[in-house]
Amino acid sequence: LSPVPSDLVESMAAQCLDVMDVLRKAPNPNPITTKEQIKVAINSNSLEFAEYHTCAASHRLQKMCLELKVLDAVFECTLAAYNYTAGIGRKGLFGDLANAESFRGVQKFCYVCIQCMVRENLRSQKYFTEKCSRVWRLELMNRRRLSLVEDTSMALKNCKLVRRYERWRDLIIDHGEETLGATVTLGQLLHSSEAIVQRLVNNNLMVRFKSLVAKCGPELRFINLFNAICFIE
Repeated sequence: LSPVPSDLVESMAAQCLDVMDVLRKAPNPNPITTKEQIKVAINSNSLEFAEYHTCAASHRLQKMCLELKVLDAVFECTLAAYNYTAGIGRKGLFGDLANAESFRGVQKFCYVCIQCMVRENLRSQKYFTEKCSRVWRLELMNRRRLSLVEDTSMALKNCKLVRRYERWRDLIIDHGEETLGATVTLGQLLHSSEAIVQRLVNNNLMVRFKSLVAKCGPELRFINLFNAICFIE
């Protein structure tokens, strides 16, 4: 894979920061430059980075982000890298890029930005749980879809690349293998309201969650997610 231009990385991070600054009810208590923010993203895990940017958001401005499709645009940014690498096998997301860590940092910015746009806003949260996007997937010849938590490198010869619509709520479970913010975003949704919980918690969620824990181990982000599910049950 070709390296991602550094100015693109900085530009994407700056755009996410601009959206979060607009949504804040109070001024940013940590006003540092975009390059410094990228360093923070690279050196923090997804949970720490989310806590670093936690803030009360304006519901009026969240509504604008929803109606102007800003939420859609940012979520599509989180999908772009997965679509780009879908058919070539991976050593972790961005694993073959020269500036992989910087771009992984941008993914964290995107997820934190999404969290700001849906935080304590039932309308935005319902929209997120029902929205679909078209994504590229590897599919075995027997039409079973390969999950991102499966080893695709050994099965490429028996697969074909297909494009299909999938719900955002299912996609962020698949993306939970990468420690970039998907699981933290799901945990925030699970802690929101009973209506959202009923949309999210099902056997499919539990099976995918079990696969992630088996593959990645009992990380804090999974423990927090499991606590949310246990509280619901």
